[in-house]
Amino acid sequence: MTCSCGREDPEVATLRNDLESTLREVEQLRVQLADCSVAAQGGIRDPAVEGQFGWSRAYQDVLELRQAYEDLLTKYRELRDQKKPMSLRLPRGAPALDRLLDGNDFED
Repeated sequence: MTCSCGREDPEVATLRNDLESTLREVEQLRVQLADCSVAAQGGIRDPAVEGQFGWSRAYQDVLELRQAYEDLLTKYRELRDQKKPMSLRLPRGAPALDRLLDGNDFED
């Protein structure tokens, strides 16, 4: 909206800027959510790092949980193929997994 002098109303300009900023943030959140989904499915080949558009703390947690899952699956397959009794300890060190386990290890 413009005033009679032909310039945009300052309130309208502020609202327009706020809207544009919010739309950029929504787009970034969409990308981050999609990246979390792809990471959970194991489809990330070149992970985003902190500071990149698609990175978020939740995304990093999903990457770490997926890696822990892959490590356990590899260990399980090794033991299964060796026909050894199963006794697995979940790996430590992935912050998301550590929080999930709350400090307890599980054994089969």
